Amino acid sequence: MSDKAGKGVFYISVANALFFLISFATSLVLARILNVGNFGIYGVMVSLISTVNIVFINGFKQAVSKFVSEEGCLSSREKVLMFGLIFLVGLLVWAILFIGAPFVALLLNDVSLVPIIQVVSFLVITYSIHTFFMGYINGLRRFKYEAGLRVLYGVTKAGFIVGLAALTMNVIYVFWGFVIASVLIVVAGALVYRRLSANNPKQRLRPCTAVKFFKFAFPLMGFVLVTNIVLSLDLLMVKALLPLEVANVQAAYYTVASTISKLPFYAVMALTSVLLPVVSHWSHRERLDKVQLYIREANRYTIMLIALPVVAVSATAKPLVELLFKITYAPAALPLSILIFGVSFFALFSVLSSIVAGHGKPSVVAIVSFLALALDFALNLVLIPTHGLVGAAFASTISMFFALVLLSAYVLFSFKALCSVKSFVRILLAAAVAYAASLALPFTGYALVLTYIFVSLLYAAVLFFSRELGAKDFNLVREIIF
Repeated sequence: MSDKAGKGVFYISVANALFFLISFATSLVLARILNVGNFGIYGVMVSLISTVNIVFINGFKQAVSKFVSEEGCLSSREKVLMFGLIFLVGLLVWAILFIGAPFVALLLNDVSLVPIIQVVSFLVITYSIHTFFMGYINGLRRFKYEAGLRVLYGVTKAGFIVGLAALTMNVIYVFWGFVIASVLIVVAGALVYRRLSANNPKQRLRPCTAVKFFKFAFPLMGFVLVTNIVLSLDLLMVKALLPLEVANVQAAYYTVASTISKLPFYAVMALTSVLLPVVSHWSHRERLDKVQLYIREANRYTIMLIALPVVAVSATAKPLVELLFKITYAPAALPLSILIFGVSFFALFSVLSSIVAGHGKPSVVAIVSFLALALDFALNLVLIPTHGLVGAAFASTISMFFALVLLSAYVLFSFKALCSVKSFVRILLAAAVAYAASLALPFTGYALVLTYIFVSLLYAAVLFFSRELGAKDFNLVREIIF
């Protein structure tokens, strides 16, 4: 990877790690402040927030990033055009969600959710504004600023959410905390954008039009919408399909499983953010050799990065849930041991999606995602009523694996690059050894940390002695950090 891209991965990796830890700690605290039923409502509504708002963050953001990264700037007219289009779409979605809150609540089998959904709807407006700023910053490849804003939002959001929950003990005020924090981060993003925008040229050789922008953005938004529905559909359908008297409690258990299982996804989000502008940059210049290099290295590092937490969490799911949350949430362990694999498949899929979208083919990802969504919906519909949370976990895992296989085949066919078979086998061997060791070690409680330390060292040792992890990797890390 280039020095700038490598440092971008480092900055955003650190930001994502901090954001994940802050979000995770927030969930831990809320699980103790709120009762189990209200924590289940919190989990369901966060899934709804993610499904609606990530469309803007990863859809319009990547569209803005693409056009900025191609020539390193936007004209004043293009800035106004893109901002206006994004804001108008956000306003439209807000109105639909606010007015249609009773219908959404009916789909979730709980009409008491109407006022909460209406509060959540305001996030669409603030996120749509912030999306433009973040896309501009990402397109300039000023990853340090992007990382800083992400951490700032994580801290601000956690403070307001936990503070209002503790003061009121009412779940609706938790979501007012979301809204307040999102307003503040819009202000911060605007200040950073103003500073960076003033220092960049204002003329482009190939101006962007509304047609060009939407031609790229809408297929990308479609893929983001569908992929994130796949990621959260299981929890929403647990709430919708199980009897009302147990739905909130079961949703709370599944929220715990889903929260922990997101670890691999957060671990690779930095790569997905950096890859799109980098691949777009080299694709625009018809440098297939550079694109192939990024594909091979990104996949290798992604698999290496997520394999360890996946096998370690799956093998120790029950003691981990009891350590992080409470023994009350122990039923989350079995679905977690399955779902962690599904989310890891989704993490790999996200990396490939950024590569394909950066190459100008977001519609391909949208089609694959839609097929996976259809499969996921059908499996959840069949498995949740008969197998409960375990059925939901299997439905998501199968669907995400299906999507990964299809998109991997497309990338291999189109770019003649994916991941070295030798590297894949070595990493798989190291992961198998780590999984066996995790099962064999009997530690529980805080001593579980010893299991993770030992397994991590063992995993690294197998990679090192198999020559998969070597001096080149250590030098890259040193160059990125220092």
